[in-house]
Amino acid sequence: MKERNYENLTFRMISYIDFEEFKRACLASPQELTAFLSKGKFMEYFNLVDFLNLFNAMLKDQETNVYGLFEGKTLVGIGTSSPANRSFGSQLIYWIRNGYHGKGYGVFLMYSLICRAIQNGHHYAELIIDQENIPSIKVAESLGLTKVKEWTRPESGQGERNSGKFAMYFAYAHQLELEAEQHGLEPLQILQALWHREAYGLIAPPKLVIQESRIGKTRLSQNLRFFSDLGSK
Repeated sequence: MKERNYENLTFRMISYIDFEEFKRACLASPQELTAFLSKGKFMEYFNLVDFLNLFNAMLKDQETNVYGLFEGKTLVGIGTSSPANRSFGSQLIYWIRNGYHGKGYGVFLMYSLICRAIQNGHHYAELIIDQENIPSIKVAESLGLTKVKEWTRPESGQGERNSGKFAMYFAYAHQLELEAEQHGLEPLQILQALWHREAYGLIAPPKLVIQESRIGKTRLSQNLRFFSDLGSK
């Protein structure tokens, strides 16, 4: 990966103090929010209350952590971490603000999101990418993520450029990789064994509980998570 200067970048949880900057980033990025996401649909007609409702819904979602990448005080990227499609993992979604592409910020943000998901106890981080979303595929591949499957299902896509063709990438926790290596297996095989044991009732499925994370202390509210996030630096 090309050497870049990221000294002016800050990765942290989004909080209520970021509302105005969040709104500016959204208004500046209609294509980013509508091409392969549906988050920008109707946003051109939003008033202040609409933006407040959207922002509050994001921050109050008990299963989702919302992170921002800031260049100085400017919000240049947003990412979320929520439960993956299968147990023991976290699904990541992100977008980069219009005008800030081509600087490696997507790679920086995705790397930070993966690290945070693993640090918070997940066995893997999951990305589901439209196969025509070439920039996001390049980000995943530049970080060495593993493509675990591809499929076609037009009705499951989002955004105006939905191709109906998708690829799933995993970033594994290092401990899972070590365990797989010790047993002469692939990390996915370890996960599959866990899923089988869970399906047969041999182990309990993971539950969302209020507990201290290694980085970001609670799920009581995004605002509390934000302050504990600052304190972890």
